Amino acid sequence: GAVVQGRGAQVTDPIEWNLLDRVVLSVMIEHDDELGILDELAVVRGQLESVMAATAAGARDADDLAHLHAAHEVLVASAGKLEAFARNDVEFHAIIMRISKNTLAGGIARTLVRRAGEYSRAPGPGAHRLTLEEHAAVLDAIEAGDDQRAADAMLEHISAAWTRRRLPRDRA
Repeated sequence: GAVVQGRGAQVTDPIEWNLLDRVVLSVMIEHDDELGILDELAVVRGQLESVMAATAAGARDADDLAHLHAAHEVLVASAGKLEAFARNDVEFHAIIMRISKNTLAGGIARTLVRRAGEYSRAPGPGAHRLTLEEHAAVLDAIEAGDDQRAADAMLEHISAAWTRRRLPRDRA
């Protein structure tokens, strides 16, 4: 809230809030029993990463592809190991962000990933296999230089991954 001389404290309209602020975002999530804000975050993240995947498809060079392939292989090797897989999953996405050179979108996407991660569950047993298939589709599209296919594959992946991790609406 803002303090204006002679008017006391005022609560600003939520439209004015800095939703990327860690505290603001955490408070909004905490007070959202429907978890709708997290669904919105997943949509925003999907859009950002989709654009970055498309850009990466048009910008990648042989070095970039080598890094991306290596990251995918490390991810494949860590399937079934929860913490390592999660860490390697983040790294795969980070490489695509770096290739896209979209620093702002990358920074926002990373913030959203961290926030959502605090309010989601570990996905079920088949999740690693599905994630690997989805990442492979993104990788293939980027390698082919197909920006539209890269965008679609990333959007599909983010959306499906969120559905797998999402806590039920009653937070049970």
